[in-house]
Amino acid sequence: MIERLLETDFWQRAAENPIDVFTFWLTVFTGILAVGTLGLWLATISVLLHARRSSEQQLRAYIGIEKASLRAPLKAGEAAHAMIDFVNRGLTPAKGVQAVIFIEVMHFPAKDDQFPVDFTRAESASDVSKDGVGHLSIDTSAPIAPDVFDDIVKGKLATYVWGEVRYRDVFNRHWRSEFRFRNHPKSHKPEGVYMIVCSDGNNCS
Repeated sequence: MIERLLETDFWQRAAENPIDVFTFWLTVFTGILAVGTLGLWLATISVLLHARRSSEQQLRAYIGIEKASLRAPLKAGEAAHAMIDFVNRGLTPAKGVQAVIFIEVMHFPAKDDQFPVDFTRAESASDVSKDGVGHLSIDTSAPIAPDVFDDIVKGKLATYVWGEVRYRDVFNRHWRSEFRFRNHPKSHKPEGVYMIVCSDGNNCS
């Protein structure tokens, strides 16, 4: 286009027919305006999508574990009883909430592959309102034998509780919260109620 402007013939034709000049510049400015308008549209769409994602993140349900505890004191000859409380800290209800919980006494520290989650055992779905609390509880399949209890007290064994909570937000997006805890070293004493969060196995996605 610049080469065309430098051509003598172009300016001669422009002097003879100014309408051609007007038409040429109108075309140039229209093209620039079209490009600018397209860029503005794209920027606006990007801003709107970002605003929508931000609002959904702020308004969605967020389920997390509020408390994990064992019935204390833990005693030989009795089953270990674990309780998990989860709460929706989001601004909107959590839909179709389902959860599973498992408990087992294992060598400490346990390996990551020792915590399978069979979600076919999940409880029936229910909704959890804003600030609503859900409860899970489970007992070991058998009473804790005296020798097992002694190894728990010595720290050779630990009572592990793990599981998963799945739910949908009001935007129909699916989420899950995984949890894993073990008994407190003083769980055999009356004050040893709360469980310890394991370094792995606790995720929200």
